[in-house]
Amino acid sequence: HNIGNIKLDFGKMVTGPKNVRLIPAYNPEEIEKIFSVINTCTSKGLRDKAIIVLAFATGLRSNDICNLKFENIDYKNETISVVQSKTKQPLVLPVPPTVLNDIADYILYGRPVSDSEYIFLSVKKSGGNLKSNLGSILNNYCEKAGVQKITGRSFHGLRKAFFTESIKAGVPVDLASEMIGHQDLKEDKAYYSFDEETNAFVAGDF
Repeated sequence: HNIGNIKLDFGKMVTGPKNVRLIPAYNPEEIEKIFSVINTCTSKGLRDKAIIVLAFATGLRSNDICNLKFENIDYKNETISVVQSKTKQPLVLPVPPTVLNDIADYILYGRPVSDSEYIFLSVKKSGGNLKSNLGSILNNYCEKAGVQKITGRSFHGLRKAFFTESIKAGVPVDLASEMIGHQDLKEDKAYYSFDEETNAFVAGDF
């Protein structure tokens, strides 16, 4: 209406270098396909399902899952307490009962007889601690399930999936960030969803 002249610096809307490539997380449909090809009639299948379910439902890192001990799980309060291997910071997470049931199924019916304090054990090492690459375990199931192989998407993609689905469900970004153990919201940039509706609300500093 010619009542003023507003000058805008649109350069502030640029979020980063053009060559930054964000790797999409696994979506719920892909996770369901993966679950459908896991043979839970075997010890390995019970273990692998519990691991993948746990990662998708809590966002725990692979190292923290491998290092999970019996003392870390509180079945009564439905929580898992760990000291994160990457940040050395304590983290207490709520865990859905269905996930705890999957872990219990593995412990009761699939876990090799062992005095180890660690929950998830190696199948090949006759009950030794699980130190293998969880990414290779996940990739094998992805191949069987026909889930697209995306370069750079690893087991960590399950952690990103947890964050993404939490945001889509309405969990505030700062709370979702706290749930996966991040110390700074800047760490969440690589976790934002490719979902158009979600991205419409993610404006960063702008």
